[in-house]
Amino acid sequence: MGLAKELMGKVPNGLAQLPKVATMDAGKRNDYANGWMRKNIQDELTAARGAMVSDPGKTEFYSPPAVTNRVVNGIVDSSRFVSIKLIATAVDASEVQ
Repeated sequence: MGLAKELMGKVPNGLAQLPKVATMDAGKRNDYANGWMRKNIQDELTAARGAMVSDPGKTEFYSPPAVTNRVVNGIVDSSRFVSIKLIATAVDASEVQ
C-alpha cells in the first residue's frame, strides 16, 4: 500500500487542471493525460532500468503479452526498424474467469 501511495503522490498536484482538461475533446484529453503520465513517471522508470536483471544465467528477455499490445497500439515507443503485428494472445484456460 505504501508503494501505491508513493506513486500516487503526484496526482493531487494535477487535480487543479482537471476542469480545463475535462472540456477538451477526447483526443486532446488522451494526449494530455498520456503526456502528463510520461512526464511524471520518468524518475520511477529510471530507477527501474537500474534494477534490471544482468546475470546472463537468468531470464532477461521476458515480455508479458500486454507489452506487445502496448507497442502495437503506440503506447510504448518502439524502434522504427521493428514492425509488430498482433495476431492473438494465448491464455491458459485455467486463468480465464
